[in-house]
Amino acid sequence: MFSFFTYFLLSALLLSASCRQPSMDTSKADRILREIEMETELENQLSRARRVPAGEVRACGRRLLLFVWSTCGEPCTPQEDMDIATVCCTTQCTPSYIKQACCPEK
Repeated sequence: MFSFFTYFLLSALLLSASCRQPSMDTSKADRILREIEMETELENQLSRARRVPAGEVRACGRRLLLFVWSTCGEPCTPQEDMDIATVCCTTQCTPSYIKQACCPEK
């Protein structure tokens, strides 16, 4: 009788302890789910560029390449060592500046 009672008491203690402490797999899964939720919340937020209207639009990288192609119809062949990438990325370039720098014959 005493051993049955001891066995029952130890089983009850182990059961209650395991209910209070999540297993390692559960805590990892919960952590991963929280990280995924945080990432999706960050993705759904609007970027600053879309939240705040900008006064001027600057062309850098791919945007500059597309701007040159739409203005000249061909890749840029710079005149007199003009660095249009630096100029257009720091200030707003006009189509006339792009034509003068890249394709003056057009």
